[in-house]
Amino acid sequence: MGDNGGEVVPTGLTDADKAATAAANEKIVARALSFFSMKKNWFNLYKVLDAIRDDFDGSIEAVKAKNWVPRDEISRFTGTANNHTAARGKARHGFDFGKPVSNPMPLGEAEQLIRTILTRWLESKK
Repeated sequence: MGDNGGEVVPTGLTDADKAATAAANEKIVARALSFFSMKKNWFNLYKVLDAIRDDFDGSIEAVKAKNWVPRDEISRFTGTANNHTAARGKARHGFDFGKPVSNPMPLGEAEQLIRTILTRWLESKK
């Protein structure tokens, strides 16, 4: 522990330091963080998930198996992001790709879901 004017300040790497180090050392982490830093839309959020999947040899099932978020929420996210009607015309596709989801995910909820997956994935890299 360090001293900062009478306040005890923890020494060592913070979570932000660890994420920055991982980004500097792993292209896949840099890619995921780069996509997450962009405008929050279905395209960019899905690219974050794609980057994380890439760390698991492209397997969405491997990401789901981590149980960082409920499995059905990942399916709800992908089902909304890929479906023109579900995403109200702002999907990754210009048509209704795949089976429509019964409860489309709002974009704000999608951002939080991807933020949680990204955070847990980064934590797993410590």
